[in-house]
Amino acid sequence: MKLKKLKLKNIRSYKEEEIDFPEGSILLAGDIGSGKTTILLAVEYALFVLQPGQKGSAILANGKDYGEVSLVFEVDGKEVTIERAIKRNNKSINQDSVAITVDSERIESSISEIKTRILEILNYPSEFLRKNNVLFRCTVYTPQEQMKQIITEDPDTRLNVLRHIFGIDKYKRIKENLEILSLKLREKSRILQ
Repeated sequence: MKLKKLKLKNIRSYKEEEIDFPEGSILLAGDIGSGKTTILLAVEYALFVLQPGQKGSAILANGKDYGEVSLVFEVDGKEVTIERAIKRNNKSINQDSVAITVDSERIESSISEIKTRILEILNYPSEFLRKNNVLFRCTVYTPQEQMKQIITEDPDTRLNVLRHIFGIDKYKRIKENLEILSLKLREKSRILQ
């Protein structure tokens, strides 16, 4: 996935902002409170909406009743735009609307249908549809607290977490199956010799 553009309106400390991402690797640098985390949270929100336990007040700017995030990215030669709006209703803050455009074909649908489509586009396992965004957080950005937790785990647990996040469990199984097959082939070779 290559980020291209992010538009924010009333998202945390950003009243109205448009960010064009440059080619290549991106480094967000700045003083504490300059908006680096807001950019990451806005990308995360665009892709996966509010996560279980996450409140709309974590995204919507204080004192505002309406906010928008629009994310444009490219994946596998397709340009994808995700637009999400968030709205304050009485005492709660909820998603107002969502749309996805893939190569000029725009779809407005439910939160879960759009999330399913995004997971398909990003080639994430479908099991993450009903889970929180740990896969995104650990493959695109990792908050310091979660990184510390991963690093301080015992080696086996850390390895299993990384295997799960990057979907490399299948390679472990392939290696184990190849070892079994190789052993059987060696035994068969000995018998034939």
